[in-house]
Amino acid sequence: MDALTIRLRQWCETVRRRPSPLADAIPMVQEAAATIEATSVELTRLRAENAEHSRARDRLEAELRECDREIAALIAERDAMRDALKPFAAIDLTTNQSVDAMDVLRARIDTADHVFHAPTGETWVVKYVRGDNLAWCGWPPGEAKLGDCTLVKKASSVERESLLREMEGK
Repeated sequence: MDALTIRLRQWCETVRRRPSPLADAIPMVQEAAATIEATSVELTRLRAENAEHSRARDRLEAELRECDREIAALIAERDAMRDALKPFAAIDLTTNQSVDAMDVLRARIDTADHVFHAPTGETWVVKYVRGDNLAWCGWPPGEAKLGDCTLVKKASSVERESLLREMEGK
C-alpha cells in the first residue's frame, strides 16, 4: 500500500470518529487532491521513463544479436581459413613438430626472436623490426628484408625484456 492510500485512510478514519466542520475538512481535501495530482504526474513520468528504458533495452538486445551474428560469421571464416591452410602446415625447426599454419600467420617477428635469413643461410637474433625490414643483433650491424626471414624461435617475454634492457644500456 502506498503512502497516499495510507494517509487517505487515516484521514477518513479521523473524519468518521470525530466529525469536524466542513471548513476544517476543506484544507485536508485540498492537500489530498494536490498529493493525488503530484502522484499522477510522477506516475506518468515514470511510465514514460520505463517506456524509454524498454526501447533502449530492445535496441541493445538487437545490437547484441547483430554482434552474435558477426562473431559467428568470423568464427566460420576463421575455421574455413584454418581448413584451407591445413595443407600448408609448417614445421617448427627447434622441435621438429608440425605447427598449425594459423599459428605461423599469427606469429609476428619481433625483438629477440630468432630468424633464418635465406639469402645468407644465417640464423640471427632480431634487434628490431621496422616496416618491411628487420635489424639483427651482432656485428656488423645492418638490416635485411623481413620477407627473406623465417621465424625459427619465438622469444619469450622475459627474453625480449632482457634484450631490450641490454640494448638500452649500450
